[in-house]
Amino acid sequence: MAGFDEAWAAVDHPTYGEPVSPELQPLLRRVYSEVLAAPADLSALKESLASMIPLEGREDNIVLLQAGCAANAPARGDALGL
Repeated sequence: MAGFDEAWAAVDHPTYGEPVSPELQPLLRRVYSEVLAAPADLSALKESLASMIPLEGREDNIVLLQAGCAANAPARGDALGL
């Protein structure tokens, strides 16, 4: 999945001196795959997003998610209501 790997490489660096959680990459990869899936499986997407909830308290992960969503959101996100 070259698109995800390129996006991940752009944000996989310490933020505020703290490294990105190693648990985040597989979770984001799963969400990325679900968003691009055709036809959309909203139940699977919801499950993928919910799996990231335990990581939301880490500031570096929040910054990463915001940056990734802003820079790499596929056009399908609008159609899915994301």
